[in-house]
Amino acid sequence: MATIFSPLRYPGGKSAIAPYLAALLRANNYSGRVFAEPFAGGAGAAVKLLYAAEAEHLALNDVDQAICDLWLAILGETEEFLKLLRDTPVTVEEWSKQRAIWEKPEHHELAARGFATFFLNRTNRSGILRGRPIGGLDQSGAYPITARYNKANLEKRILRLAKWKSRISISCLDALDFIEALAALPRPPFLFLDPPYVGQGRHLYMNAFGHEQHESLATWLRAHSRIPWVLTYDDHPIIHELYSWAHITQIPIRYSAQTKRKATELLILPPWVTVPTEEARPLCYS
Repeated sequence: MATIFSPLRYPGGKSAIAPYLAALLRANNYSGRVFAEPFAGGAGAAVKLLYAAEAEHLALNDVDQAICDLWLAILGETEEFLKLLRDTPVTVEEWSKQRAIWEKPEHHELAARGFATFFLNRTNRSGILRGRPIGGLDQSGAYPITARYNKANLEKRILRLAKWKSRISISCLDALDFIEALAALPRPPFLFLDPPYVGQGRHLYMNAFGHEQHESLATWLRAHSRIPWVLTYDDHPIIHELYSWAHITQIPIRYSAQTKRKATELLILPPWVTVPTEEARPLCYS
């Protein structure tokens, strides 16, 4: 059975993980270095660390080409992306058009491909790209399709992110290939891994893991003790078994108002990483 530990003064909840990661970086003398995410997705925590000067550079990777297109469009074609954001109506009819672009990306330019992914993420329930729009196709739900789509706020966030583009690199590799490449560097970055989950993986992710991939990741991480990392997973017996050699704690998760439920996820650290003893204080952003 894995060692169950309690990070001191952990603020609680996955939404608060960025301050804890900052404390973890400081405890291991890794502040101001490269912070890498093999399963980046929206990379919310990583971006917060960059803004707070806790990470010097972000190396973001996602095997899903749609996610990579989103990042590349925001960072490389910002003005065209923002024009799409301003001009595109947020309706179920438009949702169908953007869904069609996302399903057949080869027929569209980068900005359109990236924006389609962005549109679906902001208008679908729980942000799941293959899901259905908030409120349903008939908009009979408690929340409308526009519930998470404040154009003014989203534009500000995109502009801010684009200002930091020189400190963000994007790749679209298999996660194990990505971390293998990082392991070869003279000064490996700090890894934050949030892989596809075991229980609901095939429902939530376009590139879900099978048991062999979960096992391969655990084997690789155990074998590379010179690389510091932190891992988050769903609280599943398979994960406790695979990481019986590591430190595990539970994170309380509160899901959206639409699902109205609570759950727990796992935070996993290797034995060679120092657990922070300082309080995970709020970040101060540049």
